[in-house]
Amino acid sequence: MSDPQAEVEGIEDLVDEVDQELTGITTAGERRLAAKHWLLASLGEHDRDQARMFWDAGDVALIRLGVRMAAVRIPAHLIIPLVGTRDLRSRDDFLAQALKGGPVVYDPGVQNYYALVPAILAGHTPVPAACRKEGVEILGRDAYLGVPDVTVDRLAGTAPGGYWAVPMDGPGELCDLAAVLQLAEQGVPRAAVEEATP
Repeated sequence: MSDPQAEVEGIEDLVDEVDQELTGITTAGERRLAAKHWLLASLGEHDRDQARMFWDAGDVALIRLGVRMAAVRIPAHLIIPLVGTRDLRSRDDFLAQALKGGPVVYDPGVQNYYALVPAILAGHTPVPAACRKEGVEILGRDAYLGVPDVTVDRLAGTAPGGYWAVPMDGPGELCDLAAVLQLAEQGVPRAAVEEATP
């Protein structure tokens, strides 16, 4: 025969374990809100207020680069041949997979992608010459990037200055710089072939 008291204690232990596991779970919204605060922390108090104002208006805010993060500018003409289509959603999905979910902002006005990478590596990593000729650049210290609010899903609309092609999923979650440069480098010969094709 089983001991009812032991069964109750076993169930109580199981409930305690589940409670402990549930308190460690965060939603996507909570992670994005934390990412928003992480981005704002790179700004002074006045600039943080201004950034919030722009985001509340549905626009992009200028975020200072070079402290927490840098950005690698990749012209869209290097990504399109890798994906095989001009379709934005397909390009976004490709970047999410290729960069393992690392955050990327797209500015349709200038047709550039901006992959966010750790600032500490940016100043010490050269951009391959072929990529530089195509407009790839690491933007770091003393540069600003127009960034949309991370709590707004890309499907909800596009801010006038851009949208998250790959949303920032949490604070400090950035792209691998070597992977970003390798991706850009893969696009260079394909873009040249596409330009040469009538």
